Amino acid sequence: MINLRNYMTLILLMIGINVFSQNNFPYKQNPSSYKKYFKDKYGITISFPDRFKDLGKYRVNWKVRKDPEKHTGFLCGILFLSKDKNCMIAFPADFFGFFDLPIENRNTEHNEFFFDRTGQIIAEIGTSLGVYEEFKPPIINIKHFDLYQYASFIFGKLAKEKYNADSYSVSSLPDAHKTYFVDESLEKLREEKYPYCTSLFIQKDERAVLDIKLFFTKKGFKKKEKYINMLDKHIWFDEKFKPN
Repeated sequence: MINLRNYMTLILLMIGINVFSQNNFPYKQNPSSYKKYFKDKYGITISFPDRFKDLGKYRVNWKVRKDPEKHTGFLCGILFLSKDKNCMIAFPADFFGFFDLPIENRNTEHNEFFFDRTGQIIAEIGTSLGVYEEFKPPIINIKHFDLYQYASFIFGKLAKEKYNADSYSVSSLPDAHKTYFVDESLEKLREEKYPYCTSLFIQKDERAVLDIKLFFTKKGFKKKEKYINMLDKHIWFDEKFKPN
């Protein structure tokens, strides 16, 4: 089952969503303010690809399942739609990764390198599959599915070339048609056209993890790598950045 630290991370995620849902955002609802916030606070330069247009939707809750007891979710900061309308992309409202454990206690399951958001990836896939132990709240048991069937973890050179990061992960939800936007118009759009969802987690060790969601039409999902690759060098971690 997900260990205590990962479980607490999910609790922190939901607390973060509730806090940010109360109009306490540190940036305005426009792309320029969003980009400035991430650059100033985290040292990340974000430039949105020309082939995507702003949907004018900000601060929208999204859940892996609509069921109120299935808490795994994400708070979108800003959403875009590809010009061919086969991909919708949601950037996060903020970072929800907290680097509070000593290096020796961090998760090194997938490589000799540390990947912080493994617990969230497991939670998303397990929630999508409906793999739960009967607790209150329900707890996901990873023994019931093969993580590597749904997720890949990339470290080193490729991550540095694409994002100047240390690692990234790509994971697709097995039952993505069951996901849910807590926004009527977005949910109608997703339900009608976007039954596929892929998570992209980009990590710079000792700093943060950027969580991005991509929603696809059937045609778009067949070419999902193309849309993910459109973000190459559009997300860039400043090597010399030091937080205040």
